[in-house]
Amino acid sequence: MATAPNLIYAAKNSSDVAQSAKSREEKMTLTKQGISWANQCVLLFSKEPGCYYYRALNTFLYDQALGLYDQKGAKQILSDCQKVIQLDEHYAENGALHLLETEKKLTKKRE
Repeated sequence: MATAPNLIYAAKNSSDVAQSAKSREEKMTLTKQGISWANQCVLLFSKEPGCYYYRALNTFLYDQALGLYDQKGAKQILSDCQKVIQLDEHYAENGALHLLETEKKLTKKRE
């Protein structure tokens, strides 16, 4: 049976490994898997900030690997970060605040 800690761990692990991936394809594969874990987590445990945080982080890393601006991905990242802040603004040492600011800056540059 899936638990929030297990799904959060799987999504986090995907993002951790993706950050040191050697190839673009490997990074994209890992982050897609991380997004999938996080999506399951959000569906089953909608009050868990980690579900949203790791979906945002994996989406950010996926977009980075893709090398293209993805408006849908940017909206997901912003929405997920806002949800994390709403649930627990100090989650992951304020990681959602940092990710939110980074994504806002990148979005502004792309426009």
